[in-house]
Amino acid sequence: MFTKEFLEHDLNDLKLEIERRCIALQLDCSDEVQAQMFVHDLLRNIEQLKLKATHGDMLARIKVEIYGLFLLMYEANQDQFGSDYSSKIDEQSKLESTWVMLARAMWKELDRRDVENMIKDMK
Repeated sequence: MFTKEFLEHDLNDLKLEIERRCIALQLDCSDEVQAQMFVHDLLRNIEQLKLKATHGDMLARIKVEIYGLFLLMYEANQDQFGSDYSSKIDEQSKLESTWVMLARAMWKELDRRDVENMIKDMK
């Protein structure tokens, strides 16, 4: 089991790496619309981005890395704060601005996709 200090250090490193990659992409995570568009594009094209990244496309690589770091951050936060972490996201917003904006955008996009799939299933 990881100690709280280890997890906090790990979370800080993950936040920093996410922020660095967002800067490299000139992605303003404080802009909710921009974050939502980025996540939408990322989820829609993740397989193509992975393929491009393996062939040397640095922008694709950075996007894939953000996706991976995002997943690690989510898991680390759940380990530290519990399985209901996502329901307490607003409490974390002051401490984790980049992560929180991307998390909100990701959850909105996943919710939207679930609704779209439900509509398709009804047809």
